Amino acid sequence: MRKVNLRIGHRWLILVCGAFFPLMLVTVIAIVLLSQAEAQLLKESEAKTIVQTINAIGRNFYDAAENLVNYAFIQSPSAKDRYEENTQEIVRQLQQLEEVVYDNPKQLQNVRDLEKVANDGLFTLDQFCNVIEQPEKGLFIAQGAAMRRNLTAKLSLLSVKSRKIVEEEDRAEKEAVFNSSRNRTMVINILYFSMVVNFMLAVALALFFSKGITQRLAVLVDNARRLARRQELHRQLEGGDEIAYLDETFHKMADTLAELTRKERSMVENASDVICSITEAGRFSAVNPASFTVWGYKADELVGKKFVDIVDEDDQPKVTRFFQELVGGKTLKEFEARIQRQDGTVIDTNWSATWSAQEQSLFCVAHDVTARKELERLKQEFVAMVSHDLRTPLTSIQFAINIALEGVKGTASEDALEELKTAERIGDNLISMINGLLDLEKIEAGKLQLNLSEMKISNLVKRSVDQVQAIATASGIKIEKPTEDMRLVADVDRLLQVLVNLLSNAVKFSPNGSTIKVSVANVDGCVEMRVSDQGKGIPAAYKDAVFDRFQQLKVTQFRFKGTGLGLAIAKAIVEAHGGKIGVDSEEGKGCSFWFRIPMATAVETEVPATVQAEVAPGGQTEILSA
Repeated sequence: MRKVNLRIGHRWLILVCGAFFPLMLVTVIAIVLLSQAEAQLLKESEAKTIVQTINAIGRNFYDAAENLVNYAFIQSPSAKDRYEENTQEIVRQLQQLEEVVYDNPKQLQNVRDLEKVANDGLFTLDQFCNVIEQPEKGLFIAQGAAMRRNLTAKLSLLSVKSRKIVEEEDRAEKEAVFNSSRNRTMVINILYFSMVVNFMLAVALALFFSKGITQRLAVLVDNARRLARRQELHRQLEGGDEIAYLDETFHKMADTLAELTRKERSMVENASDVICSITEAGRFSAVNPASFTVWGYKADELVGKKFVDIVDEDDQPKVTRFFQELVGGKTLKEFEARIQRQDGTVIDTNWSATWSAQEQSLFCVAHDVTARKELERLKQEFVAMVSHDLRTPLTSIQFAINIALEGVKGTASEDALEELKTAERIGDNLISMINGLLDLEKIEAGKLQLNLSEMKISNLVKRSVDQVQAIATASGIKIEKPTEDMRLVADVDRLLQVLVNLLSNAVKFSPNGSTIKVSVANVDGCVEMRVSDQGKGIPAAYKDAVFDRFQQLKVTQFRFKGTGLGLAIAKAIVEAHGGKIGVDSEEGKGCSFWFRIPMATAVETEVPATVQAEVAPGGQTEILSA
């Protein structure tokens, strides 16, 4: 005979209503917690979708820009096709993002702000594409830099808008967790009070409900634990009571989680980047199918294999060191490594990795950057070719102009002399720009050499002031030298290049009759040299960009124009010494450029004549050889 399970409400009609009060509260609590769990699960799913979509938009913008640059340099139709695919995908993802947050007015407004910035970025990319396709290459050169700065600004604003959406999701999630915890505490307190009041009745009813309710609740609780551990649930409870309904809901939740897991796995398996997990022993434990497309290895060929075995032999020590640093860490880190594909070819990859203490594994995403590396190499070769092929003829032209100036003095007209002097100044500027490009090429290639020797700061200041004194005197500008003096072990010529650059900039941007002050001080064990002027100052919006290459302030009051390379080179030289460079300025009140070089605790009697320093990204210096 089929067992009949009465509803809990029917049982209350049979028994004394007050005797069932604690069990009623238990059921209510279970329903409340279940509702909260469902709501939290839905919110987490939506938040995950939002974050993934935002990340995908940013990645597509990067790929679109990269493909457009490839199209600009190599005119490959496939690069343009990929660019169009990226832009179409961005539009689709923006629509998807708006659909997800449609019922959240605040987030909907944030998404529409993001969509506006993204559309501006797409418009800028289309403009740049149109310029590339123009037959006049001069138009591309003239407008390319401006469009790149515009696009960089749009992408920066896009990052800000994206961060705002993610932060709003984090805030909403934290608020939901807080409210859930508060409600749960209140319900539990009510339960405790009721249990005290009805303790005697609960004891009597425990036996009555042991078979009909307690055992079924045990199954329900165990299902909740199994659900949390992603394990298979017990067989669904039979009957039409509330507990069976809750158990049915748990099974539906399990099905929903399984579906989400399948979707997540589908995304991983269809990703174009290699996604893998590596055990603490350094072996692959899971790899997505992209490994075959990117590396030439099938996923099952890599599982159990040491990941350093597919790393290029020259990169293995570096990668092993990175792996040891990552194991046990908590932050996301990136590193580059060359991977040897199964067919023997070597590709460049960029790895993003994070350690999971729970899984005791390293989760990694490896992105193929071979094309980007090749593009960088071609760019360096292009700059080197242009620089070297231009410097020699320009030097010859400059020499001829100097001879012409000496030969026509006293015989040629004032207009002719002025034209020759103008040509001489233009030639000097072009040669200076080419030399700056060559210096930057050396810095990027890690070939900046430091000829270290003991020096006195006073001698360095005197030589620097002597080089700019003529320009300063012509403008009635006074340069105050420091009264203090210190000793330092550094590359005299390189620091002279830095200080002359700062002084010449101060002279260029200072009003006639003003004073420039050079000061020296000991700051935290470093020799600090500071050049302060009384010019217009630097607007706040430009302070972070003045040390970037090809950056010049667009202020009409400035009398001179430069190449935009001086401060970038100065920054690289200072960082090669292990120091820092910066500027303190307030618009309208002048500015103060400074740099700090670590002071040697004791000056050795013998100083290495030449030390080659490699300037790493971020300003760190690694001594290669002496």
